[in-house]
Amino acid sequence: MPKNKILLERKVQNTVLRWLGKQGYSIPVEEAFFGEHGVDIRRKHWRYGRYWLVECKGDPDPQKVKNLGARRESSFRTALGQIVTRMKFIGRNHYSIALPESSRFSLKRVPWNFAKKNQFSILIANNSERVTEYDWKSLREIQKKTSKN
Repeated sequence: MPKNKILLERKVQNTVLRWLGKQGYSIPVEEAFFGEHGVDIRRKHWRYGRYWLVECKGDPDPQKVKNLGARRESSFRTALGQIVTRMKFIGRNHYSIALPESSRFSLKRVPWNFAKKNQFSILIANNSERVTEYDWKSLREIQKKTSKN
């Protein structure tokens, strides 16, 4: 990724919001209504009573951070902790963390069986405003390939 093409958290958030809208999750959910505090995105499917909650992180500012890799690792762990502590209605809702392309390393870190059991996925946003969802099946394939190397 070119140095000047960082993806800030707001950009990740806006990209994911557009993507969720295309998936049918377009109804905003108020924090007080849902009882979730601190999650970056809460959307309800327009047809079904199902919610999608997303915690977003962006790239660190390379001018303010000396060790970009360490900051990305820290952001990944923080996002994961924030979304896991908000998992209250497993099976009915979908939970994700959304990260920039530069944090793709995290795909091999979340156990696929955890993702399957908890309706969890990782959303990777890029500078072209595209989102790729990695559900439990995708994570399992990535982890198989990684373990063979």
